[in-house]
Amino acid sequence: MKTKNVCTVTRKVFFFECLTISLVIAVIWLDELFDIPFLVFNANPTPVNWHEAIFESLLILCVGVMTIAYNRRILLKINRIANVIPVCASCHRIYDDDEFWNILKKGANQYCKSQFVDGICMDCLEKYSPEVYAQHLEELAE
Repeated sequence: MKTKNVCTVTRKVFFFECLTISLVIAVIWLDELFDIPFLVFNANPTPVNWHEAIFESLLILCVGVMTIAYNRRILLKINRIANVIPVCASCHRIYDDDEFWNILKKGANQYCKSQFVDGICMDCLEKYSPEVYAQHLEELAE
């Protein structure tokens, strides 16, 4: 649930999207300049068509910008979700990345920028609602 890790993933996704768009545009221009089908497949040679290369580059750039904007919105939502920390409503322990519940006082300092939401830990679920706990264990077994 560390925001830092989610932001790192966001940056990596943005980097690879930009890299991919740049590579596709580079292939378009290399094809126009060096006539790759002629060199590789012995196809008929074609003249350089600057207008086509510019149009294709702009089209790829527009689609790329829309994709990056859409993915950015999704990743921002994931960042917000990563800042929410479940708290057991009964014993007030928080759920941590390592899949165990910590005492709230210890965890509050670690997650001071995060929001807390109520939940229930497995110990309290077993203590207060054994039938739901048993059902949960069955679901996990499946």
